[in-house]
Amino acid sequence: MKHRTHTVLGVFARLVLRADLTDGEWTIRSAARATGTSANEAFGAAFGLGVGSGSRVWMVSDEWFSQTIHLNPVQIAGLNEDQLTRALAFEAEPYSGIPLTSAALGFSRTGEGAFDVIVMPSEIRDRLAALAGEGFAGIAFAPVPPEADDEREAWLRRCVRSLEEKEVAMVGAQKPAPSPGRFRKAAVMMEIAALIALGIAWWSIRSETRSLKTIHDEFSAVAGELTGTRQQVQSGALEVEKLQKELKTTTDTNARRLALPLLLQGLAAQRMDEVVVRRIESNGPSSSEITGVSLTSDAVDELGIAMKESLRAAGWMVYPGYKKSMKRLPNGGPWEFSISVVHAEAAAEGVKFENEEELR
Repeated sequence: MKHRTHTVLGVFARLVLRADLTDGEWTIRSAARATGTSANEAFGAAFGLGVGSGSRVWMVSDEWFSQTIHLNPVQIAGLNEDQLTRALAFEAEPYSGIPLTSAALGFSRTGEGAFDVIVMPSEIRDRLAALAGEGFAGIAFAPVPPEADDEREAWLRRCVRSLEEKEVAMVGAQKPAPSPGRFRKAAVMMEIAALIALGIAWWSIRSETRSLKTIHDEFSAVAGELTGTRQQVQSGALEVEKLQKELKTTTDTNARRLALPLLLQGLAAQRMDEVVVRRIESNGPSSSEITGVSLTSDAVDELGIAMKESLRAAGWMVYPGYKKSMKRLPNGGPWEFSISVVHAEAAAEGVKFENEEELR
């Protein structure tokens, strides 16, 4: 049984082409491109020149935006592939005319800080990937093939070798959305940490209560023996009052300790890909400031509202802080922001914010 390994679809100004590699032999078919057809329509016509497809389907054309872009090596040091793709799409946007938020970009390194990029609307990438089916391997820029059959075959072999060895910029399939499982694991760890903290707090309260009860009982016994002396009785009463205040202070402190794990658990529950929390800084025993960066302005407001609702039952009050546009994206983003979180008892003791009325 013959085994087809590669299918190459090519679209150019006046030509559509399909080449299938079967058992090491190329079968090349071509036709004139219909006037006024879009890239999607032209690739559909190229695909229709044959039946089925190989295990890997490549799509090449000279219509894509292709250019060499230079970035400062120091500024991009440590960036992962997704972050580098965003940076290149941002740099290419003024030239390609394709907004960062709707761009599908592929790149290959050509030197230190130098990248060959290919950019197209993500909608076109998705349609072409659907046309190719499960064998979709990528979309790349390619020059117009020669007219002679033997020269076309050599052109095809060079294209496939460059694509397989990733020597050229290539747009691949859209990456799947992040699995909720990675967030679930973090949530489970937070819950375990919260339970441990609750257990420690409970044991501390129980030990303190027993200790104070012992002290109280001992004092009561001494006070009973000194009932004959009014001054001694009054002194004993003052001591009891002092111990009661210490007991209340201990109880209130542990109540605030119980609220902190619930704050962290509530923050972990807000799974927003647009928001990155950079720091949680303590402003006192029951007050914290959360700072971070958001790709959109609305995501900051949504995070504040969601935290307000989820933390209300735990005794936390949420106040919006500053929101500053960094003006690096077309929508004005990213935005630096801060959110203040104060436990209700601290708020009752006098912790106030200028925009408290706005939150309410």
